[in-house]
Amino acid sequence: MRYKLGQLIEEYDEINDKGEFQDLESLQGINSLKYFQECKSNKNDIDLYRYRICRKGMFAYNRATSRNGEKISIAYREGNDCLISPSYYCFKIVREDLLLADYLMIWFKRPIFDKYARFHSWGSATEFFTFEDFCNTEISLPSIEEQHKIVRNYKVITDRIELLKKIKKNLYFQSEIVFKNISSNELITISSLIGIHEIPSGITKFANSKKYYATGDIDYDYKMSTYEIISYNERPSRANMEPKINSLWFAKMQNTNKFLFFNEQSKDLNNVILSTGFMGIECKENIFYYLLSFVFTKNFNEQKDRFATGTTQVAINSDALNKIMIPIPLENKEKEYELLKNIFNNIQSINEELGILFRLKELHLSTLSKTEVA
Repeated sequence: MRYKLGQLIEEYDEINDKGEFQDLESLQGINSLKYFQECKSNKNDIDLYRYRICRKGMFAYNRATSRNGEKISIAYREGNDCLISPSYYCFKIVREDLLLADYLMIWFKRPIFDKYARFHSWGSATEFFTFEDFCNTEISLPSIEEQHKIVRNYKVITDRIELLKKIKKNLYFQSEIVFKNISSNELITISSLIGIHEIPSGITKFANSKKYYATGDIDYDYKMSTYEIISYNERPSRANMEPKINSLWFAKMQNTNKFLFFNEQSKDLNNVILSTGFMGIECKENIFYYLLSFVFTKNFNEQKDRFATGTTQVAINSDALNKIMIPIPLENKEKEYELLKNIFNNIQSINEELGILFRLKELHLSTLSKTEVA
């Protein structure tokens, strides 16, 4: 059955004018990735009595869609009641016999809904997706039983993704411990490490096609499902970096922490072209895992950002490798190097599974009923 959202939801407008919430910790913002987060705006001298209350089990969204990464910020409140900006709208489902809250939140996460909201946003300096337009949005609903099934399947995927992210975080923590155990107190520049060299731009001519990953296609340290299929003769000018075995890559741009690495276990090594927005370093095996451990540390990122230069684009260049300092690795630490190798092989396996899961997640979203853009 097809409905307008206005037939299924209603606005909930409760102001904190009675002072139910008086601490700043209760104030929440909404991320464009569609979850509640700690409010990042200036909290000095704010009047909490003016803020809206969002109760558990309700939705809230930011009407402003311009300058928001072409996305609409909307979230479902699963935690305790909270305060939201007075510019946000809050609403609840009134036809729970027809619509599950979890299903609706999945429906909002589809990229096509972001496009729909942007298309129907109006204004001059700031464009807004009004609540009236929101209520006029059409949705096709399967049965409640089918909605439950969709939600369960989606949750299996997202729960697995979150579990793998936690395991990866722990593996990085372990790599940092091992790195410290094989690091001396003496420092040298990265370029002074024996057995490493920067990979120059330029790729080998290839037949058929390859996958091109720009820096925007990478989420911190793994390849997402987004990429561009390119041929050698028809490719973006920045598609000019070629991965090697035992090579690590990081985004050159300041305050951009995106990483990739390739070793003998990388399944798609020969099918990938990277952007010149990445700097690549090829290494001997032991130094590879040692340097890889360092690249993921806070120390490396702070140095990388400090030595970034430029006017329109602030980024590092080859000279940075002559400035970024790294501890000299200790000798006779074969067991530790082998442990690092095992840690990063596990991380690589997790990244491959995450790539599959993200593609499944996107496929799951694409099978939901489509929003019709009038």
